[in-house]
Amino acid sequence: MSGRYTWNRQHLIRDGRPWLPMMGEFHYTRYPRGEWRRELEKMKACGVDIVATYVFWIHHEEKEGQFDFTGCRDLRAFLTACRETGLPVWLRIGPWCHGECRHGGFPDWLMDSGIPTRCNDERYLALVRRLWEAVYDQAQGMFEAEGGPIIGIQIENEFGHCGGSGESSHMNRLLAMAREIGFIAPYYTATGWGGAVTGDMLPVMACYCDAPWDARLAPLPPSPNYVFSHERNDADVGSDFARGAHVTFDEDAYPYLLAEMGGGIGVTFHRRPTAQPEDTAAMSLVKLGSGANLLGYYMYHGGVNPGDELNETRESGSYCETPALEYMPHAPIGDGGQVSELARELKLLALFLRSYGAQLAPCPALLPEGGARSPKDTVSPRYALRVKDGSGFAFINNYQRGLTLPERTIDVPGLGQVEVPVGYYGILPVQLPVGNALVSSSTASPLCVLDGTTHVFFGKGEFRVEGDLAGHELVTLTRREALDAWLVEQGGRETLLLCAAPVLRDGEGYVCLTRETVPWRTLDGRSGVAEVTSDPCSVAIARRSGNYLCRDYGLTLSYSGDAEEYYLQVDYEGAMAELFVDGVKAADNMYDGAVWETALTRCGRPERAILRVYALFEGMPCWLQHPPVYHDGRALCLHSVRLQGEYRVPVL
Repeated sequence: MSGRYTWNRQHLIRDGRPWLPMMGEFHYTRYPRGEWRRELEKMKACGVDIVATYVFWIHHEEKEGQFDFTGCRDLRAFLTACRETGLPVWLRIGPWCHGECRHGGFPDWLMDSGIPTRCNDERYLALVRRLWEAVYDQAQGMFEAEGGPIIGIQIENEFGHCGGSGESSHMNRLLAMAREIGFIAPYYTATGWGGAVTGDMLPVMACYCDAPWDARLAPLPPSPNYVFSHERNDADVGSDFARGAHVTFDEDAYPYLLAEMGGGIGVTFHRRPTAQPEDTAAMSLVKLGSGANLLGYYMYHGGVNPGDELNETRESGSYCETPALEYMPHAPIGDGGQVSELARELKLLALFLRSYGAQLAPCPALLPEGGARSPKDTVSPRYALRVKDGSGFAFINNYQRGLTLPERTIDVPGLGQVEVPVGYYGILPVQLPVGNALVSSSTASPLCVLDGTTHVFFGKGEFRVEGDLAGHELVTLTRREALDAWLVEQGGRETLLLCAAPVLRDGEGYVCLTRETVPWRTLDGRSGVAEVTSDPCSVAIARRSGNYLCRDYGLTLSYSGDAEEYYLQVDYEGAMAELFVDGVKAADNMYDGAVWETALTRCGRPERAILRVYALFEGMPCWLQHPPVYHDGRALCLHSVRLQGEYRVPVL
């Protein structure tokens, strides 16, 4: 190996420097191959440093002995797209993955074979070897030591917690087999939450703001993920299998790495929570302040299953019933490529880590005496310090999903009295070097540093500076401007382009993806307008048929202009909805109170389609955070259907 990527017990290392990256999960088999490159560019524009992806066995060997690496299953093409985009890859090769996939990714024929799985049975290991050899044929030449993008390999998932014997010998046997086949990478990881067994690999952890897999048909108690803590385990993860036990590894021997932060929580039939952007953003800040040195989001990018019988169902033995096609529509980048407000929230952290991650990673997490230790504590302050040699950052959180924390003034060592509004979460500098000066305190949060000299903050721009800035400058944006800030580079110089629409690189220039005309400007004084001139698209709706259980509507779709993508927006109330094109189910959605939006390019941009809405009955074993309106004990209503184009418009 090149030695470019290593680690110590506190943090990851790249090129000899501490490295604190952001990782985002994107499943290639759950997205059209022709759109991978564009979606990877979106992830990169949002600040993602590493792409993680599962290799689902059932997606590649649905029929025994017949491997399929074509179309959206073309792993080599996906790895090539990652390399061309400049994104390293964390390849999660299973063999059991979970991922709300049927049998956790095991093919039906394996489940029907009678061969014991997730153990050292030689028959099972022979089948795993056959799979991994096929996967290696696709990945050969793509490993970091070969100049490729693969820097990490994950073995198995939740082994010893969500199934599996809990014996480390199996994990070590799998690791040895992977290396023998040729899966050589700087990092080997295994999921470590809930008492899972990690063998001799780096443990990675998880945290979610809610648990759609949980059996309870009620709001969950306030989550401890909003309280600064040295506890790495989230006991709610995988609770459909078993309530989480404590970790099995020595936490002092490994860095605190997160691979499954709930970037977007999905829904199950029985439990349908929804998350606001601040739910995930505040949780992320708390974990960073608690010492996390990798922020990995599951999912970062949603998608659609490559078949309508590949999802997790009760019929296949799971406790949960998930949508047949739709997967994580409310991820930071949605299942149709929608860049959400959550993606912008997480971009604030990504830009911060790009500039300050190397300084932050070696800093231990210091938790104050008297700080909140319970999520139900609405009185004690919530903050943590990550400081080394007197310099670092204060992490402050006054947000708790499900509770309102009062406005308060707290005393933070190194900063003094800090006013904390209701719902606030943020990072403040402590004795931050800038040129030959120190920003000893600030009420604004650091965002990024451009070309080493322009230090960008957001929020109230009140600074206490000691010394000479020596050619450096402090720039302050509003929080809204920071959310709309996109890092661009031209002529070897960095700047921020402020635009309400997402901005991504296109060759030597940049484009925005927008549904309407939007203005833009850069910090170095350039400005313009990204114009959308096309007429609105239209949808004609005709009631086709229906009964007490469901209703069908015929849709006639009229497209306008040459959009990058067209989105169908369905405002309805019911149990779920499905879209059929030429008699084939093309999209589906389990109702969670939000308008359902689905991309139509993958459906061939049909001119006609059938929309089916199913009834939800009051009293069904189904909890909704945002329930529909019931009429005579039934919710079955279509409010509106719209069609909207998203256009690719040059900005620089």
